[in-house]
Amino acid sequence: MSFDASGSVGGTAVYSKWKGRNYTRLRVIPRNPKSDSQAEVRTKLASLGKNNKKIVNPSDIYDQVLAVTPTDQSWMSYLASIMAGSNFATYDSAKDDYENETYSSEAAFFDTEAAAIGLASFELPYGSYGAVSAGLQMWICARACFLLGLAIAPEDPTVMSEVQVQAFAAAYLA
Repeated sequence: MSFDASGSVGGTAVYSKWKGRNYTRLRVIPRNPKSDSQAEVRTKLASLGKNNKKIVNPSDIYDQVLAVTPTDQSWMSYLASIMAGSNFATYDSAKDDYENETYSSEAAFFDTEAAAIGLASFELPYGSYGAVSAGLQMWICARACFLLGLAIAPEDPTVMSEVQVQAFAAAYLA
């Protein structure tokens, strides 16, 4: 197109400029269906972000994750990708273990320590995924740090002692 135009025409086409070049595209109105599957993905991603936001720079977790982060990624995105796993496989596995009655005493340690460092439970106002507890957020981070072989998580959360969980929580802050 050789003429200068901007805006929409007839509700179907949008004319604009990008880097000095005129272009036309179809007008698309984004949808936000607030479906259960969308709520599940948003909840999982939000829990990873809320957890990572609590990790102080500098701190033991920050330093150890940074040391193993590929040069083309930020430490935060790398840790989030390890916590999620492929198609959220690591996240889902960690959640299953956290909610398993067999590990209820270990989960209670994480609940206590997560609250102590200011992690908060949350739930989206739509969808049926439910709430994500503060303890679960920390548990998933501990699982990721264990998978990365970091010294701050020498064992899987399913077998961490209360003292190890306390040390892991302290590693968020110092």
